[in-house]
Amino acid sequence: MDSALNLLGEVARNAEPNGFRLNENPFFLKFCPRVVFEPDKPELIRGMYLPIDYWRILEQHPTTLGPRQGRQLTFDNAGRHLDNTGFIYLVSKGWIGSTRRSRPFSVTSSTRF
Repeated sequence: MDSALNLLGEVARNAEPNGFRLNENPFFLKFCPRVVFEPDKPELIRGMYLPIDYWRILEQHPTTLGPRQGRQLTFDNAGRHLDNTGFIYLVSKGWIGSTRRSRPFSVTSSTRF
């Protein structure tokens, strides 16, 4: 994601009203509770969407430190997050995501989550 964000940084900044975004970083992570996957159900799995910049703060913050010193993320200790409805609304209205001025690129990564 860092490589992709660096490439996006090379694109000229948007100067059009429809290209304005709440954040220049278009990357979000979605965290979901463990569920039994049911491929025949059309609903989105419940979860929380976090901007990658917010996640980088949380992953270092004491509030995500578990009882055995590992990291744990919950709906409570994440504080703020977007749910499915909020995320879909912001994307559909163009408030988050990349702009039209972004160019296609590919990034390879060996990092597993």
